[in-house]
Parts: sequence; C-alpha cells; structure tokens
Amino acid sequence: MLQYIYLKLGYDADKITKEDAITMLGEGGGVYPELLTLEEIKEIEEELLERLATLEHKRWMMWSKDVAQTAVIPSQRLECWIKMWVPYNQLTEEQKGYSRAWARELIRAMNKHGTAFTDPTIL
Repeated sequence: MLQYIYLKLGYDADKITKEDAITMLGEGGGVYPELLTLEEIKEIEEELLERLATLEHKRWMMWSKDVAQTAVIPSQRLECWIKMWVPYNQLTEEQKGYSRAWARELIRAMNKHGTAFTDPTIL
C-alpha cells in the first residue's frame, strides 16, 4: 500500500525505520530503532497532512483578513470568514476539509516533482 515512498526513494519497504521515515518526511532527529508498521506510517502521513493544513489555514486567515480590510466583501461571505478566523484546531471537520484539500494539492505537487511524501492513492 505505501510502497511508493520507499520505491521512489530507493528504500526496502520491509526494512524502513521510524528515523528513516521521519527524515524522509522532513522532520529530522530522533532515533527509533524498531521498524515501522503500516499503521505508524499512516500516522506519520496524517500528521504531515494536518501540519500542512494548519499552515494553509494560517495563510488563508492572513489573506482573508487583508482582503476584508481592503475590499468590499458581501456580508454573508464576511460572516462566514469571521467564523473561520480561529486556530485550525478549533474548526469543524467540514471547515478543516478546505485546508486539507489544499494540503493534498501541495503534496501532489511535491510528489510530481520528485519529492515523494506519501502514497498517492490516499490523495
């Protein structure tokens, strides 16, 4: 299932360690001598997706607040935006879905250019 990251980077999927996976995902540090299970790999992938989605939400908040100050925004849209001007972890799952979608696009773009972070079938 998650062979893509290993094949793309030349790793044997049965012998990857947590340290290798974290390094491949850009986290660095830590020594984890045991091998990763598929569940642990999925956890790492989910963490990456959530981190990127959090960053995307912060970026969107900065942009939308700037637009709200400099442009005429329909009141219904502005009300919706104001409700979403909260930290990512306070959003509803539906609201988080927008940021996750952009995070997945970022992962797809990185994968397309040779930086394999995740199994493309989950995107």
